[in-house]
Amino acid sequence: MQQQILGLVTPAIAILFAMTFVMLWVRNRKASHILAFAIGYVALAVGFAVFHYSPDPNGAVATLVMHLVYCLSVSAICWGTGSRAGVRIRLRTIVTIALVSSAVIYMVTFSDNHNPRLYAANATYGLLFALTAQILSRSARNDTIDRIIVLLLALISAQFFVRVPIQLALQGPMLASEYRESVYYSMVIVSVAIVSLMLAMTLVTACVADQITAVRKEADTDDLTGLMTRRSFEEAAIEMLSSAGNTDTPVSLVVADIDHFKQVNDIWGHQAGDNAIAAFGRLAVGLTRDCDLVGRIGGEEYCFLIWNCDSASSVRLADRVRSRFATLAIDGVSPDMRITASFGVATWRTGEGYGRLFARADAALYRAKEQGRDRVVGEQVTLAPDIVEPRDLAPTAAVG
Repeated sequence: MQQQILGLVTPAIAILFAMTFVMLWVRNRKASHILAFAIGYVALAVGFAVFHYSPDPNGAVATLVMHLVYCLSVSAICWGTGSRAGVRIRLRTIVTIALVSSAVIYMVTFSDNHNPRLYAANATYGLLFALTAQILSRSARNDTIDRIIVLLLALISAQFFVRVPIQLALQGPMLASEYRESVYYSMVIVSVAIVSLMLAMTLVTACVADQITAVRKEADTDDLTGLMTRRSFEEAAIEMLSSAGNTDTPVSLVVADIDHFKQVNDIWGHQAGDNAIAAFGRLAVGLTRDCDLVGRIGGEEYCFLIWNCDSASSVRLADRVRSRFATLAIDGVSPDMRITASFGVATWRTGEGYGRLFARADAALYRAKEQGRDRVVGEQVTLAPDIVEPRDLAPTAAVG
């Protein structure tokens, strides 16, 4: 009777967390890894119930069904953690391990000795968790929660490998008919409940943290361009300048502004203006690196903070963006007209704050506007186009 009551603990925990994962998945249905976690915990509950309440738990059919359901549980959790981290867990490898271990388990079910079954099953689950931990350890994600997941998967893998040797040392060989009533099985129930609880709580924490981060990122991302907003850019820029000071790394700020943007809206409409803004954003992202910061800080104004880049290199980068943008065909704009942009560049000086750096780059941008637009003005050099074809916008309005 005590075993029956104890056996309800793990399925109850598994179902509770499966429901939790489903609720989290409903909030973000694109997060397939959360659904995989739910499937994994449902399978854990089913597998545990199959063995604990089956009238013939040691029969070949019940043993195979239980093992395959457990394999599904472990595989879903492993795949989910890999998908969340952006690494590939090969389903072919998982299926191969599951099928080979199933064949081994089927063959040993004809023996009264239960230990070979325990070895085969535990080694399978331990191997799947170990492979996943090893793959996750190479992931680019390295937040605290990600390191905890890797460590926890490694520990879970280790306990699967040491569980059976400990049982042999304490109790010796065990008959299949004795297993469900053994002290070892009671310990397994408790250990599985603890491990599943720890892993589920960690994965729930990770999923909730991911959703909070996604909400923050959405709030910090410009809807039209996908670039950082002014607030998020400035916060990240301050952190980058701090890192630059600690590592003595050169950093340059580029401030860009689309020329005569009001005329674009007035002549071709706001949709054409939005297309120009979005096109510039895509171009800027394509010509900068992942380590650089790119933000839209105003209506048609942008900032790039370029890591490990001196003044001359940053001016050349800005000129590449300038020349490419001048040749872009913008949807909604007449093909014989071109939209240009002006750039101001300033290189960070040791001890300088972001506000002062921005002021110098913005002043350089203003000089570029005064000198005729469609050019890059740095601290020691100005780059301008040699050819003005096709026609560019040249209204009589003031600098803009």
